[in-house]
Amino acid sequence: MKRILVTGDLVWDNNLVQNLSLPSTHHEILDSAVLNRRAGGAWYLHDVVSLACDYLVQNKKAEIVAPAPPRKNATKSINQAYQVWSLFEKKKGSKEKVWRIRQFLGCDTSSADENMTQYLPDEPSSPDVLVLDHLGLGFFGNDTDKLMTWMEKVNPTNIILKISSMREPAAALERLLHKYSKNLTIVLPARAIRDRGAAISQGLSWDRTIEDTVAEFENGVSSTDLARCHRVVIPFDHEGVGSFSVGLERFLYHPREHEGALKTRMPGRIFGTSSIFVSALVRHMLDPGNCPLFVALGRALAASRSNHECGGAYHSKRGIAFDSDAAHEEIKGILNWKPEKEKGNEPAGTFSSSFSHDILSDPVLKTQLACKSDLLRDLTGL
Repeated sequence: MKRILVTGDLVWDNNLVQNLSLPSTHHEILDSAVLNRRAGGAWYLHDVVSLACDYLVQNKKAEIVAPAPPRKNATKSINQAYQVWSLFEKKKGSKEKVWRIRQFLGCDTSSADENMTQYLPDEPSSPDVLVLDHLGLGFFGNDTDKLMTWMEKVNPTNIILKISSMREPAAALERLLHKYSKNLTIVLPARAIRDRGAAISQGLSWDRTIEDTVAEFENGVSSTDLARCHRVVIPFDHEGVGSFSVGLERFLYHPREHEGALKTRMPGRIFGTSSIFVSALVRHMLDPGNCPLFVALGRALAASRSNHECGGAYHSKRGIAFDSDAAHEEIKGILNWKPEKEKGNEPAGTFSSSFSHDILSDPVLKTQLACKSDLLRDLTGL
């Protein structure tokens, strides 16, 4: 049985739901709750990993160990995040409405020591995959000795590190790279690399995005840290994703959309994109024969698009009710690969893929530099 351990930064997501009709006086009763609280961070990531690996868990081929459940009165020892949800058009011009995030209000951080010690699993589990959620909220604090000591006891076979930003102190990342670079996979959004100075274009062409990202890994800031990992996976919003493993491994892209096109058609924001990609990679690592990398990344793109489209809305007899997990059934249906039951269209089939040049047959194309991309010519030949 494969073992998955999920841990990292923990947070309470306080979802402030903006009602359409607000009371005029304080004693009027609201039709629905204004505040919806949900266990986020590593707790949320565990839930999404469970969606992707449900088939394996149900067939006793895998088990998932997670941080201890949130305690009812633990509000002071857990980070508190706040976001305002409003009703948006499901698609521009559509009469159908869904809840999406209008504004993030920030996060109130708590003690790093309490976060780590209260919710780590009691016993090391020697997992096949250790999943770490780095939100910059204390788990990867300045005292990296405690984290490294715990990881040595856990002794993971593979590690997936989800990073929200590269602005945090690099001590923990540097120590992880020093000891675990050969089995470390990092997942981070393109925004995180651009924020620290990477000159990666956006929305011009997928060829240009590939060239700029390869150049960043060969000569940019990322060549000194991220490029040392076994694999780095970079989602480009909901339209593309690059995988780098000793150079460009794969780049999936929507052939009819540029980066950010989905958000233009469907305004508002939704969290969970990076967690979806992490979950798909966990499934790939546990079952690569049935879930190859292209399928894992393609299904992650498809699931992230469904997650944004669905938002936090489901329809009830009283109208549009709020549920931050409303898209989970859709996500589960896309990521939860069932080999003996898979029929019909493959969700990953929506996306096209670039390839490492050395696998191309034409001698001219085979020797072209990785930083020179011509997706059409690679497909059609000279």
